[in-house]
Amino acid sequence: MAPVAPQKKADGSWAGTGDYPEWTVKYFDFYFKGHSGAEHTGYVPNQALFDVLESNDPSFTVLDVENRAFDDDVMAEIMEALKHNTCVTELKLARNLSHWNEQGDKFGLALAPILARSKTITKVDLHNNDLHEKAIVAIAEALKVNTSITELNLADNFARKNAKDIADMLKVWGM
Repeated sequence: MAPVAPQKKADGSWAGTGDYPEWTVKYFDFYFKGHSGAEHTGYVPNQALFDVLESNDPSFTVLDVENRAFDDDVMAEIMEALKHNTCVTELKLARNLSHWNEQGDKFGLALAPILARSKTITKVDLHNNDLHEKAIVAIAEALKVNTSITELNLADNFARKNAKDIADMLKVWGM
């Protein structure tokens, strides 16, 4: 299945399902449903994203996969590539609500140990990902031992009764 190259329109924006920073476009392929066997219309991370994360490229400091509608499995794959990275300082992971299935815990559970170990990540935006309680608890536990994160956005996830774990984590941070 061959991807469609994103096209820059006359107004400077990119054709596709969103408005994304230009520097991120080379890390994703765009597929149209029904064309070349694609199941869904949308962006898919390509090998370049995985290569730059796994190579620990010092020029790649912001992982921006915001608003791509990636499901739990795709987000977990991206976290796996990030696992040993020490150059990324900011995670822009917000608004990855899959249009085709519900976000589960796999993504959040893959992210938690990364956050626990990281000494370089300072900003994490996870808002509007439909992360469930098990993932929220794991992230909160990881953040209890992380001292590098200065900004965190967990809005619009499913914390419910586990909001206490987040509150406890914030107490550890002195907030």
